[in-house]
Amino acid sequence: MAHTDVVPALATGWSRPPFTFGEADGWYYGRGVEDNTAGLAAIVTTFVRWQHASWVPDRDIVAVLTADEAPR
Repeated sequence: MAHTDVVPALATGWSRPPFTFGEADGWYYGRGVEDNTAGLAAIVTTFVRWQHASWVPDRDIVAVLTADEAPR
Protein backbone atom coordinates (compact mmCIF):
# COMPACT_ATOMS: atom_id res chain seq x y z
CA MET A 1 0.00 0.00 0.00
CA ALA A 2 1.18 3.50 -0.82
CA HIS A 3 -0.39 6.92 -1.26
CA THR A 4 -0.15 9.12 -4.32
CA ASP A 5 -0.96 12.54 -2.92
CA VAL A 6 0.59 15.13 -0.66
CA VAL A 7 -0.94 17.33 2.00
CA PRO A 8 -1.20 21.09 1.49
CA ALA A 9 1.87 23.06 2.49
CA LEU A 10 1.23 26.48 3.97
CA ALA A 11 4.52 28.25 4.60
CA THR A 12 3.22 29.54 7.95
CA GLY A 13 3.18 26.01 9.37
CA TRP A 14 6.80 25.22 8.57
CA SER A 15 9.97 26.23 10.38
CA ARG A 16 11.80 26.18 7.00
CA PRO A 17 10.54 26.93 3.46
CA PRO A 18 8.47 23.85 2.48
CA PHE A 19 9.31 23.96 -1.24
CA THR A 20 13.07 24.33 -0.76
CA PHE A 21 15.12 21.18 -0.16
CA GLY A 22 17.77 21.55 2.49
CA GLU A 23 20.01 19.60 4.83
CA ALA A 24 21.16 20.51 8.32
CA ASP A 25 22.79 18.43 11.05
CA GLY A 26 22.31 15.22 9.04
CA TRP A 27 18.58 15.80 8.48
CA TYR A 28 16.79 16.57 5.21
CA TYR A 29 14.19 19.33 5.15
CA GLY A 30 11.49 20.14 2.62
CA ARG A 31 8.14 18.95 1.48
CA GLY A 32 8.04 15.22 0.73
CA VAL A 33 11.43 14.19 2.15
CA GLU A 34 9.73 11.56 4.32
CA ASP A 35 7.01 10.67 1.84
CA ASN A 36 6.14 7.22 0.55
CA THR A 37 7.08 7.77 -3.09
CA ALA A 38 9.72 5.02 -3.01
CA GLY A 39 7.12 2.53 -1.78
CA LEU A 40 4.76 3.50 -4.59
CA ALA A 41 7.53 3.14 -7.19
CA ALA A 42 8.55 -0.26 -5.79
CA ILE A 43 4.99 -1.59 -5.95
CA VAL A 44 4.38 -0.44 -9.53
CA THR A 45 7.82 -1.57 -10.72
CA THR A 46 7.31 -5.01 -9.19
CA PHE A 47 3.95 -5.47 -10.91
CA VAL A 48 5.44 -4.39 -14.26
CA ARG A 49 8.38 -6.80 -13.85
CA TRP A 50 6.00 -9.66 -13.03
CA GLN A 51 3.99 -8.90 -16.15
CA HIS A 52 7.10 -8.76 -18.36
CA ALA A 53 8.23 -12.09 -16.92
CA SER A 54 4.77 -13.55 -17.66
CA TRP A 55 4.56 -14.62 -14.03
CA VAL A 56 1.12 -15.71 -12.85
CA PRO A 57 0.67 -15.99 -9.08
CA ASP A 58 -1.35 -18.78 -7.44
CA ARG A 59 -3.70 -16.18 -5.96
CA ASP A 60 -4.70 -12.56 -6.41
CA ILE A 61 -2.19 -9.91 -5.45
CA VAL A 62 -3.63 -6.44 -5.07
CA ALA A 63 -1.73 -3.17 -5.18
CA VAL A 64 -3.39 -0.44 -3.14
CA LEU A 65 -2.50 3.09 -4.25
CA THR A 66 -4.60 5.60 -2.35
CA ALA A 67 -5.13 9.31 -2.80
CA ASP A 68 -6.33 10.24 0.66
CA GLU A 69 -3.81 11.55 3.12
CA ALA A 70 -5.34 13.69 5.82
CA PRO A 71 -3.43 16.85 6.77
CA ARG A 72 -2.06 16.98 10.31
